[in-house]
Amino acid sequence: MNTLDAIKKHAAEEFDVKPEDIDVDVPFDQIGIDSLGLVEFIFELEDLFDVRVNATQAEGLTTLRHLADHIDGLIARKAACAE
Repeated sequence: MNTLDAIKKHAAEEFDVKPEDIDVDVPFDQIGIDSLGLVEFIFELEDLFDVRVNATQAEGLTTLRHLADHIDGLIARKAACAE
């Protein structure tokens, strides 16, 4: 399962939405994720993927796809530093 699929699945569980009803390219507020919910969701994803999302960078993330791309970048940087 790729990062985007994992995030989509987690969002469906967290926000009680069917995965097929989630469009990963729609802004968070249009799929029922408010700013507080997003912060809590990001905390959970940080634990899930063992990364830390900078709060300033998180403000620019508007969709699940953007969030997944950002987390993929963090994972890649972490792996590169471990080498």
